[in-house]
Amino acid sequence: MKGLGVSPGIGIGKAVVIDKASINITKNYIKDAGNELDRLMNAIEAAKEQLNELYVSTIDELGEKEAQIFKSHEMMLEDDTFISDVENRIKQEGVNAEYALNETSNVYIKMFQSIEDEYLRERAEDIKDVMNRVIRILMGISSVDFSNLKENSIIVAKDLTPSDTAQIDRTKVAAMITEIGGKTSHAAIIARIMGIPTVVGLNNITDKIKNGDTVICDGKTGKVLVNPNAKQLFYFTKKKNIEDEIRNELKNQIGLPSVTKDGFKISLTANIGVPNDVDMALENDAEGIGLFRSEFIFMNREHQPTEDEQFEQYKEVLVKMGDKPVIIRTLDIGGDKNVPYIDIPKEMNPFLGYRAIRLCLGNVEVFRTQLRAILRASVYG
Repeated sequence: MKGLGVSPGIGIGKAVVIDKASINITKNYIKDAGNELDRLMNAIEAAKEQLNELYVSTIDELGEKEAQIFKSHEMMLEDDTFISDVENRIKQEGVNAEYALNETSNVYIKMFQSIEDEYLRERAEDIKDVMNRVIRILMGISSVDFSNLKENSIIVAKDLTPSDTAQIDRTKVAAMITEIGGKTSHAAIIARIMGIPTVVGLNNITDKIKNGDTVICDGKTGKVLVNPNAKQLFYFTKKKNIEDEIRNELKNQIGLPSVTKDGFKISLTANIGVPNDVDMALENDAEGIGLFRSEFIFMNREHQPTEDEQFEQYKEVLVKMGDKPVIIRTLDIGGDKNVPYIDIPKEMNPFLGYRAIRLCLGNVEVFRTQLRAILRASVYG
C-alpha cells in the first residue's frame, strides 16, 4: 500500500488499531432551554480546562510554538459569534446542546473544506477536533487512551487529531498510519517534530490492518507493508538499522573540530525553520545557524505576523545561539510555499517566478516590517 509520507523514517512493529467510539448525535426537543444552555457552557468550560492541560504538557514535551495549537483551540471556544449561533439554535429550535453544536460547527467546517488553500482547508479538522471534544463531554464519551501502548507500536487510525498526537509517548510508538490527513495538518506537524514516521491518505486502512499485524511504515516514501515476508522484513530492517547507525555515528562526532581530511577548517552550521530547532542544533554541536528559514514564521496562520511577533522569534534564536553567527533568510514565499494573506499569481513555473525577493519588493511594507524586526533583534547576537 502507498499513501502520503508526512514524517520521514522507518517504523517496524505491531499494529494497534484505534477504534474511536463513534459519536451518534440525535436531535432531541427540549423543554428547558435554560438548562440546555447551562449544559453547553459547563461542557465548554470543561473542554477549555482539558485544552489548557494539553497546552502545558505539550510545552514541556515539544515547546511553546507547537503547544499554541491548543491555545487556538481554546480561542475557538471563546468565539462570541460561534457560541451565540449555538445558543440561538438551542433557544429558537428547542433542540439539545449536542445537536445544536454539531449543526453549527458543520456550517463552519464545510466553509473551510471548500477553501482552495491546503493549509486553511486542513483547519476544518481542527474545528472537528475541538467540537468533538465538547460533544464527547456532553455525551459522557471518553477520549482515546494511549497510556497502555507497548514498545514498537504502530498506531493505525481513521484519523489522529492534534490532541491525540500530542498525547502519544514517542518512546512507545514506532510509526503512525491514518486514512485522513495531509502534510499541513497539525497532527502531521507534531509527528515530524516528535520524529515519528507517519503515513496518511490510506483509504479504509483500519479495515485492512488488524491488531497485532506486523507492519512496516516508511514515512518518507509513504509505503506501508502489512505482514511482510522474510525478504521484505530483512530489507527494511537493514535499511532502518543503516539509518540508525548513521544517526548514531554522527552523534559520536559531536564536540570534534570541523576539519577536512586535508586539514582545512570549515564552519558546520545548521538550517532551522523555527526557534525550537535551535535546541537540536546546539545538541548536535552546530557552530552557528547557516540558514534561518524565516518564511515558517509567516506560514500556518491567517494573518501576517506583526513586527513584534517576528522580533520575539528572531531574538529567541539569537539569544540561544549566544556569540555564534546566525544568518536569517528574508521571506521566501512562493513556489511550493504560499500564505493566504499575500496574493501570489499562478504561473507556469512558480519556482522561477514571482517569489522570494521579487515578491518582497512587490510587497514593500511586508518586507520593511521584517527588516525592522531583524534589525531590532540584531543587538542580541
